[in-house]
Amino acid sequence: MGRGKRAGGRGPRRGLGGSGEGALRRLKLAVEEFVQGTAEGGTPGGREGSRAPGRARPGGRKSRRELRREKRHLRKARRLQRATGPAQDPSPGSGGGAGGASGPRPEAAREKADRPSEGLRPPPAPPKAASARTQAQGTPGRTKTPAAAAAAASASRKRALLAANEEEDREIRKLERRLGLNKRRKKGDGSSSVPLSFARDGLDYVLEALGSGESSGLCESGSEAEEGAGPTLSGSELDTDAEDGWEEQDLEGGSGQPAEDAWSEEEEDEDQDDAEEEARGAQGAAKEEGGRKRVRFAEDEERRENSSEGVRTDDQSLGENGGKYVPPHVRQVEETEDAQKKEELERLKKQVKGLINRLSEPNLASISSQLEELYMGHSRKDMNATLTAVVLSACAPDTAMPARLLMEHVLLVSVLHRTVGLEVGAHFLEVVVRRFDDVYKSGRDGKECDNLFTIIAHLYNFHVVQSLLIFDVLKKLVETFTEKDIELILLMLKTVGFSLRKDDALSLKELITETQAKASGAGGKFRDQTRVRFMLETLLALKNNDVRKIPGYDPEPVERLRKLQRGLVSSKILELARKQRMNTDIRRNIFCTVMTSEDFLDAFEKLLKLGLKDQQEREIVHVLVDCCLQEKTYNPFYAFLAGKFCTYERRFQMTFQFSIWDKFRDLENLPATNFANLVHLVAHLLKTKSLPLSLLKVVEFSELDKPRVNFLRKVLHILLIETELEDLGLIFARVSDKPALGLLREGLKLFISHFLLRGAPEAGALRERAELCTQALQGRGALRM
Repeated sequence: MGRGKRAGGRGPRRGLGGSGEGALRRLKLAVEEFVQGTAEGGTPGGREGSRAPGRARPGGRKSRRELRREKRHLRKARRLQRATGPAQDPSPGSGGGAGGASGPRPEAAREKADRPSEGLRPPPAPPKAASARTQAQGTPGRTKTPAAAAAAASASRKRALLAANEEEDREIRKLERRLGLNKRRKKGDGSSSVPLSFARDGLDYVLEALGSGESSGLCESGSEAEEGAGPTLSGSELDTDAEDGWEEQDLEGGSGQPAEDAWSEEEEDEDQDDAEEEARGAQGAAKEEGGRKRVRFAEDEERRENSSEGVRTDDQSLGENGGKYVPPHVRQVEETEDAQKKEELERLKKQVKGLINRLSEPNLASISSQLEELYMGHSRKDMNATLTAVVLSACAPDTAMPARLLMEHVLLVSVLHRTVGLEVGAHFLEVVVRRFDDVYKSGRDGKECDNLFTIIAHLYNFHVVQSLLIFDVLKKLVETFTEKDIELILLMLKTVGFSLRKDDALSLKELITETQAKASGAGGKFRDQTRVRFMLETLLALKNNDVRKIPGYDPEPVERLRKLQRGLVSSKILELARKQRMNTDIRRNIFCTVMTSEDFLDAFEKLLKLGLKDQQEREIVHVLVDCCLQEKTYNPFYAFLAGKFCTYERRFQMTFQFSIWDKFRDLENLPATNFANLVHLVAHLLKTKSLPLSLLKVVEFSELDKPRVNFLRKVLHILLIETELEDLGLIFARVSDKPALGLLREGLKLFISHFLLRGAPEAGALRERAELCTQALQGRGALRM
């Protein structure tokens, strides 16, 4: 509509100018020659006449090949006409017509532009349109109407639009050649020729994902896309496309590329297309082309599905990696590693499950040994998770489990807890408590909650957890005080009630008082009061230590398994004692007591209960020092236990001094680990004032060798840096008023100034503390403090 208005507006303007009639006459001649050529020969240039009559398409339509060729020739003709000087439309402000606006034109160019039959190949018109135009020009002397001028202007706009489209296609093909994407896809082959650099970088899927319709990749040319675009377009449809794109040409402007370059590139494209068409063959074109079209449609559909699946897979990989792109080869390596890890975990689970299924009281020792070997051969995390999952699957189903089976499995966990490490019991306890909490809050029916609660009780029976956890759980149950809570409280008291009374009688008494108050306040909350009364009777029996009033209570199985636990742990520890060359019964007993203790206070009490006398007591000190030095990394357990003995009796101080002096004399022969552990042990005993600074009086400061200089530097550095200022002054002041230690005081001052302060990284803080120590050694430490 807009173009019709503009064309209609230009008609009166041309009539006003002096040279408008000449321009209209020339346009009229050009249109008449174009219509005459179209009506006589079908396609100008003789292309249509060369077509074999046997290959005519049904309905008079032309094949895609012929339409493409006509389109290319038309583009070339229009580009040539633009290059030789197209006629310009008059500007709105000019008073003249076309001739006045463009001025005089060379006659050669004018004749070339006015004779389309010699070199130009205009697009074919439909038969009806051709006949109409012939009738319109039947009278030779008839003057050209404004509608004919508008049609000529529209045709020129179409030519400009097609030229601009062709320039875009040329630019795309040029960029494809530079990127190495100009290799055409072979017919019947679904693989695309993508550069190896794209595939290595994981960008091949991008090219497949960008395709739409029948062209799924960038490497297909425009002619192939047109071939698979669907049914053959008629001339009216081609004209409509050209008219729709003319407004874009008005806005964007024409191309500035020379016509000669366009000619050369168009010739190359035409040669390639012709060679392609000849290679396909001309016999049975309609049937074979239809079959190829159906095959191509199926292949393209499958290719689109594959590309969409690849895009979804890559999007998923981006989401899993927090938005970071992972190349396909790296992703493949990770997937392989994950598969190997999963296979290894499945194999480990089968091994652990086989051992747990054979578990019984007689073979508990052998199974625990095999599990320890698995712990040595696999990571602690995988073993803890696998063992916990297998044990809980066997002990915590929805049905009630025998008490003996639960005790044996928990006993195995407790043995591994003592022999392998504390993380075994810690991980198992955490998983059991979390699962019990989930089951309890969900309120599911079944015996899973009871089984998990019994496992927690047996973890306390076999000394994996303390009584504090049990009391906390019971207090939580008393606060809610439902029928299920009463049932769980009775189960816990029946299993570990008397052990709780022995460990913490005061906490048990508070729990009984709180439970009685809660039961009396409940009143008529429960329909059946018998369970509440039975619970109160059980609490009263525990309070009075009356075992007979608790029905079904039998402590014998638990006590038997506890003895088995001590035997298993002792046998393993005895084997460890043999490796540590504990060659006497006294040393083996001390070693086993220390290794089976829960902390240094428990070890201290157990060692005192051994009842050792005189020479036997000294073995405690020798075993502690040897165990401390044999550790792979420094363990402060031995230092705290040694400090406890030093503060308990002075005879232990003297024994520790003599034992450390023996190590002083053999410093050059100590391994690096033993040397580092001895430094930390001596520094801890001096820091806590368990041993006096006179421990260093055996050191000959005038004959120091490299190992002793290194030992003293590390001990004094730890002592000066990690000790509080008040304690530091007191430690050095204890040797300031003894005349017999004058050589030690002078040696320490000289060593601190010459060996400790030189080259120290924290010289400022260390120098301040060194001055404090020097004044304390001179007896003026009290003044400074």
